[in-house]
Amino acid sequence: MLPALPFSICSPVGTFNDKTGQDSCDPCAPGSYANTLGSRACKTCPAGTFSAGKASTCTSCRVGYYSPAGAGACSPCKPGTYTNSARSGTCALCPKGSQCPTPATSSPKACPVGYFSAKDGAQLCTPCPVNFFAGSTGSTKCSPCPAGSNTRGLTGQKACQAVRITTLRRSVL
Repeated sequence: MLPALPFSICSPVGTFNDKTGQDSCDPCAPGSYANTLGSRACKTCPAGTFSAGKASTCTSCRVGYYSPAGAGACSPCKPGTYTNSARSGTCALCPKGSQCPTPATSSPKACPVGYFSAKDGAQLCTPCPVNFFAGSTGSTKCSPCPAGSNTRGLTGQKACQAVRITTLRRSVL
């Protein structure tokens, strides 16, 4: 006759037994997994992955989502941040000249003409102020209108307009 095993052989995967003499197996907690039969402990899911519990593997986060090690779920990147790769452990700040307006942004959007962002982490691009312009997408600053032109009191302009100078005639009575 064979001697009794000190630990129960856990089946299915996704469970473990770490106590001598225990007949039952416990499920792995969210954020961990057990990928072999008879596991004595669960392993922690690496950053960029998650498990909901009683898992035999960890699932990769989608593009626009991230997770630290041991996560039970992936979280969307906050506005002003993004990740363009699956299995990301962090989100990056949106670079200058672009915007990341929504949660779970997967790719920064270049600022449109007439708008700019001068710092990393912009949720939205800022319109150029009156008498300044940005003539191309992805601007990090606005340029002042040259002498003899203006934006006619408008913000967010891609170009300045020439100012027409009119002279007043005096009528002689």
